[in-house]
Amino acid sequence: MYWENGHRWYSADIQQDLLGTWVLECRWGRIGSRATGGQRFLTDTEGEAREIMETVKHRRLKRGYKLVCLDLV
Repeated sequence: MYWENGHRWYSADIQQDLLGTWVLECRWGRIGSRATGGQRFLTDTEGEAREIMETVKHRRLKRGYKLVCLDLV
């Protein structure tokens, strides 16, 4: 998922690593800047990762971000 609010962007992705751990990776930054930040959440199940993603999604929308891209792959 990818959000923007006019000045900043935020993305969140769920993947499984080679050891079977589910990883929710969040990245953010200012549009037009190379400086970025990030955070990873490690979970045992895909369901846990999706629950955290829902929390992230609601927080982004509450803070005025608009969903720009939803990758269903």
